[in-house]
Amino acid sequence: MKRTILIDQKRRQELIYQFYYKMYGQLIRKKRKELNFTQEFLAVGICSNTYISKAENNQVAIGEEQLYMIMEKLKITTDEFLAPEDLIKCLDNAIKYFYLRDYESYEKIFYRIEKFEFQILTQVIKLGYLVLIEDFKKAKLIYEELFHYLSSLDDYGFTAFMVFSAFYNIGIRKFSEAKYMVDSIKIKALNSEYLEDLQSYLKYIVYGNIHSFVKGNDYFDIALKSFIKSYNTKRINDLLLWHNLFLMYNGENRDMPTLEETLKSVSVKEKNHYLLMKAYNSDNPEICIKLMVEEQTEDYLFGQYLLAKYYLNIDKDKYNEVKNNINKIHYQVKPKIDYINLLSLREKNNLMFLKDYLINYCLKDAKRNENIFMMKKITDEIVEILQEKNRYKDALTYELKLKEHIKELQSANTYKKQ
Repeated sequence: MKRTILIDQKRRQELIYQFYYKMYGQLIRKKRKELNFTQEFLAVGICSNTYISKAENNQVAIGEEQLYMIMEKLKITTDEFLAPEDLIKCLDNAIKYFYLRDYESYEKIFYRIEKFEFQILTQVIKLGYLVLIEDFKKAKLIYEELFHYLSSLDDYGFTAFMVFSAFYNIGIRKFSEAKYMVDSIKIKALNSEYLEDLQSYLKYIVYGNIHSFVKGNDYFDIALKSFIKSYNTKRINDLLLWHNLFLMYNGENRDMPTLEETLKSVSVKEKNHYLLMKAYNSDNPEICIKLMVEEQTEDYLFGQYLLAKYYLNIDKDKYNEVKNNINKIHYQVKPKIDYINLLSLREKNNLMFLKDYLINYCLKDAKRNENIFMMKKITDEIVEILQEKNRYKDALTYELKLKEHIKELQSANTYKKQ
């Protein structure tokens, strides 16, 4: 049985190599035209003219020996391209380091491949690294570029792209798109434990964020067992942080015994997001907000707003201090929500204007970030204001609209590229 699996893996690997040897045709054509070489001239002493033509049109997998002879004639050095065997090895290691959240080892691969001519797998590897370090601005460029070349990926490369892309969409809070991707991945046939474990982890995160908790729970157990088996403490801490958050989303607001140690291991972005959601659900957000790492982001700014809101009626000095800090951060972050205006409405207790602002800006932003927990909290406040004004029908309308929107997110099964 073991021998059969090894033979099958070797066969699959050879098919992958052949697939990517075909992809060199684009590079060969580009360089040949830059040098004003005819196909006939390039073929002399190497192969037939027909072979060059088929190679350039990706109709034949170029043999390794012919490839190096062609590259030498085109004055393309080994510093400008990687052979498929080397590319697959780089991708194997990239997936492994992504799984382990090993930034330093992945960085070495990233800088090694950065100098090469465009090759589809190098772009997939770069995408994974940029997502891992949470540079979503640069990741977006590669992510969108790769959609034009998906037919140039084999099953293994395509699956790696889908996994990295699902993490990218989670990072930018597009959980419905991440759900479509992880639900579309077919990993079993690839014999890749790393990708299979990451898929279980992804499904748990995605289902938890769209509040499909029952569906996600099975994947929590699978992912946790896998991470424990591989001693992957970084991913274990990531998983436990999400788990604690989802318990809160589901109405079980438990303390996390290992919170301090867990927060040391996770990224700043996830740490701040976790603390922000905990603060938003607390009558005293001060403790969680003070644990957040100061940074120029909307999450941190929203945390400062929650702190100011908390101080508004209990400590005017602290309120003014935090409000001044919000003013400074506002200028640098340029958020979609004017928190100073929001605080002003609360100061004046102008409930109907506050309700309008919550609907037109805060609820809209929560929907943009597909944050169901925040949608519920904001809608609860809108409903409370409307009920206080005896507008029960309007209050019911917003509750029903929210339920319908959540249902749409949970049932989304198509990908809509932004």
